[in-house]
Amino acid sequence: MSVKTKLIIIIAVSFAVFYISISVIIVELIHERTDEYYREWISGKKSVLNEVIDREFKSLVESYYYINRYNISPETILATHKYTAIVYYSPDGEVEGIYKNPHLKKPFDVNDAELISPNAKTSKEMRKGFCYHDGKLFMFISFPREANGELQGYVAVIKRIDQDYLSELRNILTVDVVEFSKDRKEVNGEISEFLPITNTSGIPVGYIRIAYRGIIDPLIAETYNYFLILSALILAASVLISSTLINRTFYDRISILSNFMKNIGKRGFRTGERIIMAGDDELKDLAESINLALDEIERSKREINGIAENLRVVNRILRHDILNDLTVIRGFAEIANERMRCDYCSRIINRAERAVDTITKLKNVEMALSESQLYPMKVSEVIKDVMKVHDIKWEMSGDGVALADDGLHSVFENLVSNAVKHGKTDRIKFEIKEEKDRVIIRVIDYGEGIPDSLKQRIFEEGFTLGEGSGLGLYIVKKLIERYGGKITVTDNRPSGAIFTIKLKRAENNMKSDES
Repeated sequence: MSVKTKLIIIIAVSFAVFYISISVIIVELIHERTDEYYREWISGKKSVLNEVIDREFKSLVESYYYINRYNISPETILATHKYTAIVYYSPDGEVEGIYKNPHLKKPFDVNDAELISPNAKTSKEMRKGFCYHDGKLFMFISFPREANGELQGYVAVIKRIDQDYLSELRNILTVDVVEFSKDRKEVNGEISEFLPITNTSGIPVGYIRIAYRGIIDPLIAETYNYFLILSALILAASVLISSTLINRTFYDRISILSNFMKNIGKRGFRTGERIIMAGDDELKDLAESINLALDEIERSKREINGIAENLRVVNRILRHDILNDLTVIRGFAEIANERMRCDYCSRIINRAERAVDTITKLKNVEMALSESQLYPMKVSEVIKDVMKVHDIKWEMSGDGVALADDGLHSVFENLVSNAVKHGKTDRIKFEIKEEKDRVIIRVIDYGEGIPDSLKQRIFEEGFTLGEGSGLGLYIVKKLIERYGGKITVTDNRPSGAIFTIKLKRAENNMKSDES
């Protein structure tokens, strides 16, 4: 994941967390404040409901005066009021007469009258209350009925509390719910108040529940929804603007630094190459620091190249002079051996040849340690050139194109010479194959092999098992490492050794001569 993507995600998540937090806080505040407000509001509605019930009882009480003082008939009273019925009872509570309101649709019968009788029974004073049974709720007042100073029974003026009446109450109170409930049961999402409904003894027979369902006022809810939409748009715009600013002031400039260093890693440092960075912040300071480091590297590189070139010149002169002297010495030794049969001449010739071989290997060491441009080389062609000067059986399979230079000839020359001279092999096999971005070469001999205790030391500088400079395999390792490769050695069963070389594969593969 790129730095740009990570930064945009961080900004987006930060804004989202802020947005969600603010939204939740606002919702909680709205709910808390509106809940508190409407709880007070619905409590006030409970007081109004209580006043309405009291007025209903006062209206029922008026019928007492109509009947006892003014001798107005029950039929007349029911015709002008919304009472359900007027019932006459004997002193024992038996129903003597029922007068029903002709305008009401719901029936009222003897069973209903008998239901109310025990609660309404009185002989001295007026009583008022509620009666609930089998899903029916009635409010009533009752008073004694006398004639010539003697008790004749009692009268109950009754009004039924049904759904129509509760609907009227809901409209009067402007609330969402008005209902009769046997128990005090809260409903989720509603703010409720309960008005107890008691009988003539003051014992609750149930409750009238009034409730408000819309806890959040519609205007507030609509405003909040607009707030959420507007906040979401602002959030999206903020993320877009932030990502644009990151691109212009931060990410694009980091990309310049990153690409510059990647290019150096891929193709190497070029003389005079520097970072051009605008601005006056830490990125500008970083670019200038890198440029100062590159100046120092370039200066040091020039000094090292100068010293190296001087050393190469001295080495070439010394090698040239020493080789000339060795050639002369060898020539005189051969002449002396032919004419005088000198006992030491053969040893002089052998030593001269070894010195020439050492100087040649020193030239290869210089090549291994020096820098040069790598280019695609066909491995099979290099091996064919090397094996032209070796009188030994060999075979080769496969092919590949590796990134190397002319030093690759020295790699195979030293491996073959080492296998023949020290391994005492009589044949060599080369296996070449390409795998993804690598070229893998196996050099297999069938000689004496290499003991396990020495496998880790054979590539060390100066290590040898007998005569020789001990530079051959050291040169091989250094050259392969300079090519960005790796070399290992394992046993070849039943005898011999296998050197496995892994080199970088060239991107533009060379075609074989046959194609």
